[in-house]
Amino acid sequence: MGFDVEAHDDHFKKNAPDEKWLLRVGRKNWRVLTADQEMETLHHAEIVEANAGVFVLSDLAQGETCEKWIEMIRACEMQLRHSCCRAKRPFVGRISRDGVLYRIRHLKSHRRTEDITAEISADAEVYNH
Repeated sequence: MGFDVEAHDDHFKKNAPDEKWLLRVGRKNWRVLTADQEMETLHHAEIVEANAGVFVLSDLAQGETCEKWIEMIRACEMQLRHSCCRAKRPFVGRISRDGVLYRIRHLKSHRRTEDITAEISADAEVYNH
């Protein structure tokens, strides 16, 4: 797919607290792909402090494997690439089961958010033409 991917466990202890590794990821200007549906809720302040970009993959259905996540990522690859470059950080984007990056929110302090999905989508249309 052309993404450089770094596995969490190659850089951090398996049980490393999210608030610790999020800060390091932000400093390295990496983006996060996670299936943790509560990442934004539980770690809003840390994502803001790290100035991180986070993409949350939809849950797997019973019997599905990580191949489903790969399918989701491939389906929205161009959206991901564009958002990685153009979405103002810190942000959290949501990827649906059918591989659509359907919501991107710019996170602000004090648990405030700004939906930037339309802005990024419109920018992608201009950029892709």
